[in-house]
Amino acid sequence: MSISISGAVNNLQFKTDTLELEFVKQNAFIEVLRISSFRNLWLSQLLSQVFLNLLVFSLLIRIYGLTGSNTAVSVMVLTVSVPNFVLGAVAGVFVDRWDRKLVMFLAHFLRVFAVLAFLLSSESLLWLYGLSILISLVTQFFQPAEAAMIGVLIKDKTKLLTAMSLFSLTLFSSVILGNVLAGPSVRLLGHDGTFLLVALAFGLAAVFTAQVPGESIRDRLWAVRITLKLRRWLRRDQEERTGAEPAAKEEGSVFEGFLEGLDYLHRHDGVRNAIYLMVVAQVIIGVLGTIAPGFGHQILGLEAADVSLVIMAPAAFGMILGAMVLGQYFTRSHRPGLVKFGLVSAACLLLVFSFIDKSAQISHLPVVPLAVALLLILGFCNAFLDIPVNTTIQEKTPEEVRSRVYGVLSTLTGGASILPILLAGALADLFGVRVVMAILGLFLLGVAVYYRRVVLDGRNVAENF
Repeated sequence: MSISISGAVNNLQFKTDTLELEFVKQNAFIEVLRISSFRNLWLSQLLSQVFLNLLVFSLLIRIYGLTGSNTAVSVMVLTVSVPNFVLGAVAGVFVDRWDRKLVMFLAHFLRVFAVLAFLLSSESLLWLYGLSILISLVTQFFQPAEAAMIGVLIKDKTKLLTAMSLFSLTLFSSVILGNVLAGPSVRLLGHDGTFLLVALAFGLAAVFTAQVPGESIRDRLWAVRITLKLRRWLRRDQEERTGAEPAAKEEGSVFEGFLEGLDYLHRHDGVRNAIYLMVVAQVIIGVLGTIAPGFGHQILGLEAADVSLVIMAPAAFGMILGAMVLGQYFTRSHRPGLVKFGLVSAACLLLVFSFIDKSAQISHLPVVPLAVALLLILGFCNAFLDIPVNTTIQEKTPEEVRSRVYGVLSTLTGGASILPILLAGALADLFGVRVVMAILGLFLLGVAVYYRRVVLDGRNVAENF
């Protein structure tokens, strides 16, 4: 009897282990996270992005509490976004010349001290603005280094789309978690306690970064110190013998690196088209974020405090759902077809949003629940555009130029967003939010037509995307 019970237990254990193994095999995300090097990078990204968003939103709360001024809050937003435009491409050039693991570690390390510096004077606007700019500048070096590392750590390229889906999923989730946790954190811990919490999170992110494969941080720092000393000695020796000025030449090499990134895009249609689509997607998101308060107030009749919950949260959850579905079920699908679906669907939804109140009357549905459902679908469709395009950039860009290509993407996105965001606000004030929504929908539909006729033109699909 005891033998039969033991056999039954062993058989049950075997079946349980088999089912668990089968579940892991079927769950693409878990399978990717079993790669320890990628898991450490992902945990670093998770902590960094969640608490960076928490920090930014808590700073917005702090600025508004100190001044009661929306203009002062807008300046804080600019301190976060403008460095992306100013330094994006240059940071990518530097990152391609440096050790990416070391860049990420130092970025976390510097942000720890910058966040702790908020404790010195959390009531001075200039101090808050200055530290926010510093953190944003440091982040510009972290982002291209992190993005370029994914393709290095994922050796099996069939898992690259899943890895990119997980990173996009984390990025979308971090916006929600950061914004949701900022208010409770400030209420429970106060502003100073929140700053300490963020500093601790950045410190933990640095620990996970140190576990990413590569030369140890300590050894790498010693190597950097020795290299710098050697360069200084060689520079002095060269100046004594020839009177040359190598510093100017060094600056030129950075500029040349930026031009190399642009030249690479010029010579590779697939990467260039993917970059253009990413810029379009980011500009559309930026404009939608700008007019979201007006849309909520004018069309949905919401109070300003409810806009983030009713508008932003469903769109972000839709992106998360789309990222999960893509990573799990569409890893081997025709990628250009996924992008075309995302473009056309998003364009049609934006056109529907331009007359959503009338659609609600016709369908006899409450306008707010209808808007929430459509925003969820819009976020879902955006994932079908963002993730396949990002995967194309990863696959078709060599490791040695990948960081500067992402840097060029950051610069193009920042530069291309300024005028549309300004125009969107002015047009919304003059003609109403629904007109801006209609323009966005028509523009995106035009992009979809161009993408179909030019980018996906017959035999050129493989080269063009």
